[in-house]
Amino acid sequence: KHISNANLSSFIKSIFLKKPYYIVISNTSISKLERTLSLFDLLCIGVGGTVGSGIFVLCGLIARDYAGPSVIFSWIIAGFGCMASALSYAELSCIIPSAGSSYAYVYVGLGELPAFLSAWCLTLEYGISGAAVASSWGNKVQEWINSISNNNISFNFN
Repeated sequence: KHISNANLSSFIKSIFLKKPYYIVISNTSISKLERTLSLFDLLCIGVGGTVGSGIFVLCGLIARDYAGPSVIFSWIIAGFGCMASALSYAELSCIIPSAGSSYAYVYVGLGELPAFLSAWCLTLEYGISGAAVASSWGNKVQEWINSISNNNISFNFN
């Protein structure tokens, strides 16, 4: 079946349909949620979750065994990326006063299809992060069991 230019144009317009700004404002004004966490509370939650899972230990081991001293360049580049991301989120949250993450901002700014792709990227990011945290906690439990049993239990998961 042949697709006409009009049908293709309407399809493209429908997948890039944006959420109207007045709806975002009206949803924000009827929200009953109050902010109770301070900036310090949020920083403590973020740092505690990251350090508590041993992410930095895993990164240190990889840097020591594989990357070497050039890993500092990776940390600098990652720092600039994080800074750019933080500034863009700050700007978007000032422009679009909505309680949401990148999905909400992309839906208002770019449309449905980019918001859908953004949501799937967030899901993938959370899955990979969860796997790294699970690996770190697994190593901690293994070390704990070895310390209790005086290394009488062997873990061979090959």
